[in-house]
Amino acid sequence: MFTRLLYCTLVLLLLSGCLNSKAGSGARDEDANKKRAQVIIDALAHYHTDHKAYPQTLAELVPTYLPEIPKTTFGEEFVYANKVLGFSVYFDNGVCAYASSRNVWDCSGY
Repeated sequence: MFTRLLYCTLVLLLLSGCLNSKAGSGARDEDANKKRAQVIIDALAHYHTDHKAYPQTLAELVPTYLPEIPKTTFGEEFVYANKVLGFSVYFDNGVCAYASSRNVWDCSGY
């Protein structure tokens, strides 16, 4: 009985570590994702210079402004929102967001 309990405990601990792999990454992943997003932000600025408007989707940046849309360090797509006064780029389920109108990142969820 003790062996089975020990085995179950170890399995649960291993699973919790796998499920929380994002949580331990912290500021390093935040910084890495901001750098990846900066490539998108720069491409959006170039697009705006050429078209006097921002694209409706990030796909419109490919291939003229980007060879492909970068993904986050977790392999997820960045979220883009075209807004009246600029745009926003989000990652980590919206925990971290860049607003072009203020030229600032808000990662208050970390």
